[in-house]
Amino acid sequence: MKTLQLTSSDRAILVRSRFFERLPHSTVDAILEGATLSSHEEHDVLFRQGDSIDDVFFVLSGLVRLYRLGKEGREADVAVFPKGEMFAENAMFLGHRVTASAEAAEASIILRLDSRKLRQLAAADPEVAQAIIEHLCHRGKMTEDLLAEDRLLTAPQLVPYLNMPEPCPNPTLTLLLVEPARAIPVVRLRPRESEGHDAGLWVSDRSGVK
Repeated sequence: MKTLQLTSSDRAILVRSRFFERLPHSTVDAILEGATLSSHEEHDVLFRQGDSIDDVFFVLSGLVRLYRLGKEGREADVAVFPKGEMFAENAMFLGHRVTASAEAAEASIILRLDSRKLRQLAAADPEVAQAIIEHLCHRGKMTEDLLAEDRLLTAPQLVPYLNMPEPCPNPTLTLLLVEPARAIPVVRLRPRESEGHDAGLWVSDRSGVK
């Protein structure tokens, strides 16, 4: 990890993001005061499931993979965050404990905000509170959409996607849940490039499990 300075280009990415886009410049300045910026190589771990953290994270470049570990140590991807996306914000309201692990899926630049300060600003400023609420609602809807899509597909429908010559046609497929006895690799997530790395649109990556 290497510490960096926030540039005007970085700031431009932030002010166009879902969370910041409707906030006044003075409020954006207050939120970014004291923020830290760092670069990470592919597979660098940002935090592990159950860790106590005091940060909210933004992706300024690259991709960040969010995943959970099962009882047997197997990894289940739950999200991939591209440039401009905020993540780990729910820890602010869950005792500052993260519910999943995060690692850089490729070389990435990550911004960290003080989550305690952000929550204090939200308590004092209705616009900040509204931005957080809207962001959490968006994330909740995205999760519902992905869960419903997963439940509507049966195992026989899912298995053929593993050997498709082209990317999976379903842009919201999160995981391919197949019978362990078949020894079929779990499919990773990657953003669909044609959609400009929208965090809600993912397709399967048939590279398998590490």
